[in-house]
Amino acid sequence: MQTSFACVLPEAEFKTAQPTTTKAQKPPPHRRRMAIFHLSVKVFSRTAGHSAVAAACYRSGERMTDEKAMTVYDFTRRGGVVSKTLHLPHGLTLSREQVWNEAERAETRKNSTVARECEISLPMELDLKTQISLANELGLYLVEKHGCGIDVNVHQPTRKNDPRNTHAHILLTTRRFNSDGTLGEKCRELDAAKTGSLEISAWREYWAMICNRELQRAGLETRIDHRSLVDQGLHLVPTIHEGTEANAGMRRAFNEAARADNREAAELDEAIKEALRERAHLVAAQIVVDATARAQALHHQEEPPAGASPATPMA
Repeated sequence: MQTSFACVLPEAEFKTAQPTTTKAQKPPPHRRRMAIFHLSVKVFSRTAGHSAVAAACYRSGERMTDEKAMTVYDFTRRGGVVSKTLHLPHGLTLSREQVWNEAERAETRKNSTVARECEISLPMELDLKTQISLANELGLYLVEKHGCGIDVNVHQPTRKNDPRNTHAHILLTTRRFNSDGTLGEKCRELDAAKTGSLEISAWREYWAMICNRELQRAGLETRIDHRSLVDQGLHLVPTIHEGTEANAGMRRAFNEAARADNREAAELDEAIKEALRERAHLVAAQIVVDATARAQALHHQEEPPAGASPATPMA
């Protein structure tokens, strides 16, 4: 079986995924086609000039007012937002603008972290409805686990981007919501160096589990694996998630190459046109020479021989 990403998996798991395969028909023993896994986490902080309201506004493609900064953000014209859903504990029903203004109000220091973001790639092998459902399932898991507010925004690539790059931005408040709609204690388990990495590892494992469940339901043998290549026992060189900047860079490089090709084509066209103009000039000159030669030859034919009397006109 050809693979795009190779991963060694337990034999028992392979048998579970392929219940109808007999021993005689079994493909090469423990390899399975791998889908791309990407889950990254970052924070938004005032030190870097970030705003939770601006981040949520951009990702949801909405218009919001940042009450603390007294600034209006309007991203209603941006494309690619195919789903946006808030998930809050205690059955709260707040608007997106209320949630992220509350996040800004709850943080009083100038160097505060005002929001977290979990960015995930959605399996391109699945349809959009399933991709959206998976992103929201992860969001609900995070609400249940941490008690914070979750804002799930699913984006499809625009015309200029890689059509396979459907992904989700999941914004998290840094504090847990109280039942009255205010933000209370911090999610310290995500702040601490010792526990933060363990929590995110749990997110990664849960995300891989639910994606693989849906891939199996869809009858696909493709799987994702949240573990590192080392933990998988694979001696391969890991690739780097390229992201939008790299894609933009590739587009710029492609455009520059296209412009160079166009310049070369224009120069070649001009050279061809100049050659045609020169040829036309030479052809025209040759026509004049030929016409002159023919006229001279005709003139010589009409002249009487030397010494001959001119014809006497008839009376």
